[in-house]
Amino acid sequence: MQDCVTLDIDPTDVTTHGQQQLTMFHGYYDQYQYFPQIITESTTQHTFFAQLRHGSMHPATGADECLLAVTGPLRKQRPGIAINVRAETSMCTRLTCGVSLPIGTGYSETRELARKVLVCRDRQQG
Repeated sequence: MQDCVTLDIDPTDVTTHGQQQLTMFHGYYDQYQYFPQIITESTTQHTFFAQLRHGSMHPATGADECLLAVTGPLRKQRPGIAINVRAETSMCTRLTCGVSLPIGTGYSETRELARKVLVCRDRQQG
């Protein structure tokens, strides 16, 4: 069994057509869409969490709650497991690290992200 798991949390844009519920216009993507949040494990690509969200939502909205929905049961089943989270940089603006996880990114390293990584690691160790 793995001693460490890496979770990827990603919003993804899903173009919509017609009058579906929760369809909203997103200015960045310039389309009507859904904007689901998905959490997968990086090695096996197992999907741990998927939540349909309205199309104009900020990418990081609800990220902490989504991570808690996955990490709570995971820690209960495997108490000693190390959990790492990867997210795109748009998540850094609202990802509060309230879930006490080390946060990293596969895209770029910014001062703001580096600060949040230290805060998250301190909370986990302290």
